[in-house]
Amino acid sequence: MRLPFAVVVFLGSISGANSQECLARFQEILMDQSDKGAFKTLAEQEIKGGMKSKNYFYQAKSGHWMTEAIEPENMQWTLVHDDVMYSSSDKGATWQKVREMDSAANQAAVNKSLTENAKTARDTICSEETVDGVRYEKVSGTYDTVSGFKATNSHVYWINLDTGWLEKAYYEMNSESFSSKTIQTIEKLDFLELPMPE
Repeated sequence: MRLPFAVVVFLGSISGANSQECLARFQEILMDQSDKGAFKTLAEQEIKGGMKSKNYFYQAKSGHWMTEAIEPENMQWTLVHDDVMYSSSDKGATWQKVREMDSAANQAAVNKSLTENAKTARDTICSEETVDGVRYEKVSGTYDTVSGFKATNSHVYWINLDTGWLEKAYYEMNSESFSSKTIQTIEKLDFLELPMPE
């Protein structure tokens, strides 16, 4: 990912207390599952040897979210509301129930997995970066997924220092059979109204 000209000031050091603080900061961001309220994310993904995709992810509140496929255009949209997942093949004009969900159990499993993965975190770097006049806390690091699908993951986060909002993230995943790169641009919203199927 290429960014405009930026001024970078490194905060961490290779060893010592600052290094441990940076590691802890990376783990904190990685494991953060707090309710962020309403937001909109543009996700651009490239799979090695496969397709490129672009979609919007919208969340009105925790447990009420929707994905809108941009590229390829023929991909289905997904909507979750009140512990039920729906899909649409006509760009949200109609919705079909896919299955019921147990959000509490799913969240517990995600939290457990993230906690285990975070224990493998390493090679963390913390810095400040100014892009187009906006100051960011930039935090990067690598970790392994230790259960299920095994992979090595590298993440970079840009948090707006004035608002505390995570505005951009870069994710790279590599395994023996699969590699991908994803860029997310995240916009906080005051209000978002999503479909509510019967």
